[in-house]
Amino acid sequence: MHDHGREVAPSGPVRRGRVSPEEQARRRELLLDTAFDEFVTHGFMEANLDRIAKRCRISKMTIYRQIGDKERLFSLATETVANSLKREVLEATQSGGSLNEVVASYVEIFKRSSNARDYAILRLAIAESKRFPWLALEMLRRIGGISEPMAEYLHKESQGRVSLDKARRQALVLQSMAVGGFLKLLGATAPDTEEWSNDVCELFLQGFGVDPTRWRQPGEGAG
Repeated sequence: MHDHGREVAPSGPVRRGRVSPEEQARRRELLLDTAFDEFVTHGFMEANLDRIAKRCRISKMTIYRQIGDKERLFSLATETVANSLKREVLEATQSGGSLNEVVASYVEIFKRSSNARDYAILRLAIAESKRFPWLALEMLRRIGGISEPMAEYLHKESQGRVSLDKARRQALVLQSMAVGGFLKLLGATAPDTEEWSNDVCELFLQGFGVDPTRWRQPGEGAG
């Protein structure tokens, strides 16, 4: 998982020769973290593999050999973030909490993830969508994958009343509501507030057929 508050830099000289699986994993994480920052900072067109390689103290040929071209590197760098969020969503849906609690946890996950760094990569995909349409399609695929555990949970929770396709739409709608959609992209701060999260949960649960007066935050006792 990305450490959003730290400067990405090697922890020391890269040792040559055979390395342990743990060291290989550390080097790969460093490469993907560095690439993520490179894309966010410079955009897809101006992102430079030589610069990434230099920061990681490896050769550009090593990137091509281990990862592939710049498109593949972008895909893997964003996949790391997406997989981390998907694990959080899966844990929330398997927590054993009530529907109210799971919905509130889901909203909180995306509220936390809608930070400046992660939103920068979303802006990049939108800005580059005409020159590189696959970027936007890649991000859409990632977003759908992140919400899939929630869709399956809602389908199961409805006891068949909601089809899986409809549950997928509902999970995406809830995700969009949680982060404020285009409002957040334009710099709105309201989606970061607790009041916004409460309103999103109440509106969604009411539409799902749950009495909104029974809604409660995760960790609070039953009313």
